[in-house]
Amino acid sequence: MARDERFDIVIVGGGPNGMTTAAYLAKCGLSVCVLEERTESGGACESAEPLSGVRIYPHAALMYASPAPGFEQLELHKYGFRMDWNPTDPLEMNTAGMACTDGWRPITEEDQLGWATLAGMMSETNYTKELMRAAFWCPPHPADVEVTDENTPYMQVYKKYQPELWSPELRQGTMFDIMDEHLETEHFKTAMAFAAWASGAAGHWEGVAIPAILAVHLTTLPNLGRISTPRGGMHGYFHSILRCAVHHGTVIRTSSPVDEVLIDDGRAVGVRLRETA
Repeated sequence: MARDERFDIVIVGGGPNGMTTAAYLAKCGLSVCVLEERTESGGACESAEPLSGVRIYPHAALMYASPAPGFEQLELHKYGFRMDWNPTDPLEMNTAGMACTDGWRPITEEDQLGWATLAGMMSETNYTKELMRAAFWCPPHPADVEVTDENTPYMQVYKKYQPELWSPELRQGTMFDIMDEHLETEHFKTAMAFAAWASGAAGHWEGVAIPAILAVHLTTLPNLGRISTPRGGMHGYFHSILRCAVHHGTVIRTSSPVDEVLIDDGRAVGVRLRETA
């Protein structure tokens, strides 16, 4: 990078977080440069070749953020992004089953309908996306504000679309409590509780039942047996963000390792690249 180049924003690291930030800022009219140390950007979304001829994803595989607002805010569909994350028929795979220690066990219609109901798929309007955004993409309550059934965003979504489902137990109970009320088979409940635990929410914790259930729904859509993966894999997801950022004027420099972030009066004002850049 030439000494006299100037940008409003310089982002160090061309992975999905850095490139998404670049796309947002460039879309707002700022001049943005992304510096990536490797020969290609993409971070954990790109493949690695640990052995000759063996290419793998080093990290990312599933799309946890499938209903994230950024997909629409950045208009990623214009840049090739496609994702079948929000199916409309909860009984499409009503012959599905699970491999258990005592053999193949079916997922019953009550299991599927119960899960689809909790996930916002059974009202007149499919509100799964709005429900997930209310659970995962809302600002947290200030520390001095008491969390109640009336000011919890996902509770208000249930009240709006399925008032018959709304109850204090939805927020205050455990995932096990909610599943006992709405699901039928123990093997299905156990599998969903394990998936929630793997996502960071234990089934016996009070007050996180709906976020725990939705965390599972984000990745596995268990009532359909589908996995929340974008078309083209994580490559397709990242490349749509990259194309969006470039379209709005972002400059991307690969093979540009940063040696030092320059600080002036407590503010980052620039970067110095390694001599090998």
